Amino acid sequence: MTNANKQEYRQFCEQTPDMPVFLQPWWLDAVYCEDWDALLYKEKDNILAAMPYGRHKKYGFTTILQPKLTPTTGLWIAYPENLKRLNRYALEIKAMEFFAEQIDKIKPAYFQSMLHFSFTSWLGFYWHGYKQTTRYTYRFTHLEDLDYTFSQIDSSVKKRIRKLEKEGFEITLLDVHENGLVTPEEVREAILSGWITTGPRTKKLESLISEYVHTDKTVCLNSATAALEMVLHLL
Repeated sequence: MTNANKQEYRQFCEQTPDMPVFLQPWWLDAVYCEDWDALLYKEKDNILAAMPYGRHKKYGFTTILQPKLTPTTGLWIAYPENLKRLNRYALEIKAMEFFAEQIDKIKPAYFQSMLHFSFTSWLGFYWHGYKQTTRYTYRFTHLEDLDYTFSQIDSSVKKRIRKLEKEGFEITLLDVHENGLVTPEEVREAILSGWITTGPRTKKLESLISEYVHTDKTVCLNSATAALEMVLHLL
């Protein structure tokens, strides 16, 4: 691993405010146990794109795989301001071609990376013989405006929410990072502890959330599916 690349990547993240959480150095330190590296695409000594990765060796084979608890990895591009659409596509292709060439030099037996949903083109990889599978998910945007979010959901769901509100439930937008409830260091320690969905930290988080939203009881569940099931039982 090249410490110089990792240090440059850390600086790149500090200068890139929209860097996703799963590409942040502190997250990579946790899921890769600090054993990771980064490919850097530069123009005129300026980093325009980066691609962190971790190598796995098993039975004599080297692979680059998706780390645990990490839904998206792969490259991130810091697009210059006022970049025209065609130039944006050209930058994406050049960066992907560069990363594909660098990965080829590593010669992994298998390579897997789930790109961030904001990337809609992967031509640079395609032209180098890589294969792609599209996966779908659902996202809630504009969560800072709960009234707008509420206006966009299905009428039957609205009725259920209103029923819960009448029974004393309150919908609160909570940012655990901004309010100091969870820090990057605590996330890293939790991952390395071996506790994934339950444990002493869960109880502590439940207590802090209860204190923040002024309620007697908070229950943290292991998935959104479990939370929805609990809500349906309450209806």
